[in-house]
Parts: sequence; C-alpha cells; structure tokens
Amino acid sequence: MSSEAISAGIMIIGAVIAATFLVTAILPAIFTAGGTFGTVAHSADNQIRTDFEIIRAFTPNSGTEPPVDIWIKNTGQIRFTSVEIESMDVFFGNANGITRLTYVDGEPGVDKFSFVLPSNSIYWNPGDTLHIKTLRKSDQEPLFYFALGSPNGIQKTYTFGVGL
Repeated sequence: MSSEAISAGIMIIGAVIAATFLVTAILPAIFTAGGTFGTVAHSADNQIRTDFEIIRAFTPNSGTEPPVDIWIKNTGQIRFTSVEIESMDVFFGNANGITRLTYVDGEPGVDKFSFVLPSNSIYWNPGDTLHIKTLRKSDQEPLFYFALGSPNGIQKTYTFGVGL
C-alpha cells in the first residue's frame, strides 16, 4: 500500500515538473509564433487592400526641360499620408535609362518629383487622384516609362509618349 502511495507521489511530482516545463518553455514559443502569423496576416491584408491606377501621363513636345504630369487614382481601401507618398519609389526614364526620382518640396527639377493632393489635404484618400510632377530632359527619346511603388510593396508601371 505504501509503495502505491510512493508511486502516485512520484507520478504527481513528474506531472508538475512536466507542466512547469510546458508553461515556461513551450508556450512562449507558441505565442511568439502566433504573433508572427498575426503580423504576416496584417501585412498581407494591407497589401490586398492597397491599389492605385495610373490614369494619365503627359509631357509636351517642346521646351528645354518640359514638364511631365502624371495623375494616379487611389482605387484601393488604404489612405496614404503625404509622408508615405514622399517615401514612395518613383522611377522615370526611357530606353536610354531609368532614374529613381527623389522628392522635393515645391517645383521639381530633372530627377526630382513633387506632388499635389486634392484640396491640399495631407492624405491621399481612396477615390482621390494624386498629381505627380517632374521635368524631363528635352533630348530624351519620345517614349517614356514611369513606375510607382508604395511603401508596402504595391507597384504600378505606365508607358507613354511625348504629346500623347
């Protein structure tokens, strides 16, 4: 009878040690993995709800450094702040080379871009059209390439010609 009590006591002690090990070692790893899956799911949801369309681009056929105007409509469900737009990857060029443009506040120059939001807002809301402005060198080929990449990885490209 006493051997049964000793065996039961050893089994209880072993169960307590195993439960303690489970709580201190394995459960935090499970919760950390769950947090990682949640972050990935949030990022994927953010990308799915982000979309924009380049609806028009224009540059005239004359001038030393002709302006380039690009209009982009936010067709997704995500609202971008002006700081996020400033950090977007904007590429412009032609068959001779493509350059990443850098943001400048005010009037842009060659290899620079600026933008205008509707109603001078600080947000690019769903349904709003963003106006990006830059300049091009007049000696460039007549066919141009424009690409825009958002901070969360969504990208769009557009090809257009002079005066079109």
